[in-house]
Amino acid sequence: MGPILAGLILTAPLLAYLLETFGAEDGWFTMLVTYLPQGPLTLGPMAIVCFAAWRRRWKVLCAASASLLLALHLCGPCWRGARTDSNADEAASVRVLTFNLKEGNEDPERIAHLIRETDPDICAFQEAKFLRTWSPKSKPILLALPGRLATFENLAIASRWGVRRQWTTDYQTPTHRWALFAEIDWQGKTLVVASTHLNPVHWDRFLLGEIGKLPDHLRVCGRIRLAQAESMIAETAKIDPKTPVILCGDFNGPPQGRVYQKLSSEFKDAFREAGAGFGLTIPSSLPLTRLDYVWVRGTSLVRSCSVSPASGSDHRALLAQIVP
Repeated sequence: MGPILAGLILTAPLLAYLLETFGAEDGWFTMLVTYLPQGPLTLGPMAIVCFAAWRRRWKVLCAASASLLLALHLCGPCWRGARTDSNADEAASVRVLTFNLKEGNEDPERIAHLIRETDPDICAFQEAKFLRTWSPKSKPILLALPGRLATFENLAIASRWGVRRQWTTDYQTPTHRWALFAEIDWQGKTLVVASTHLNPVHWDRFLLGEIGKLPDHLRVCGRIRLAQAESMIAETAKIDPKTPVILCGDFNGPPQGRVYQKLSSEFKDAFREAGAGFGLTIPSSLPLTRLDYVWVRGTSLVRSCSVSPASGSDHRALLAQIVP
């Protein structure tokens, strides 16, 4: 591998990064790039160049070093994990788990084991319609929950302190999705938690059978998800600014693009605040991208945020410890 080829290989993730940052989801092609698996996109070129450096010794060593720096730079906000005040009072923090359960179709027992093992104070679930009824599939999970369960359609929220009030916001988009809000009485003050599942991109359908329609599908999905994010922000704006708000869910989008930028203008991404690594959550067996998030509003402090091991769903769960 010569210097020119090494340079071309390292240019690919740089161009992708520029498209993600400045083009985001404005067009179907930039949306396609935004959805590329972040791990392989960053680590792949670095691995190729490093292999060439091993074969050619010093000739491409500089290129390998440059690729390593580039990779760490591209994922820097997630990789470094700006750890906040780790000395904050443990009793003053809330452990929040968000998890897409895939309707319990893989392994409910493993899901229940994860809940018991992580011992969250609050659980926010997506694809959880099956939890609305008692069945062999829902029973182990319902028994593992920390407290009362609030549900609506395929969304659910469980709290150790119960739920004082719950309500929903209808995004009024063609795919007709919602956000479920729960008002919780925590240590004498109000805490609001939301669970949501934004519009997905149906890669399997369009890549396998109708690839010619993929550009239109991406454009429509981008507009729908942005409208849903704006609707969620409008709903939280009605809540007293002094009330801590935690948004959880499967946002079906990577940590770039218009939806992420819109949400990060009003909320803090818990994983970027106090996580480490790439934060990849799907597919659970070999995570390639990051779709699941915990967002916090205002002065809330994030002590830690981490991705769970694979535990009975096609997503991995995300656990955040927050001081509201």
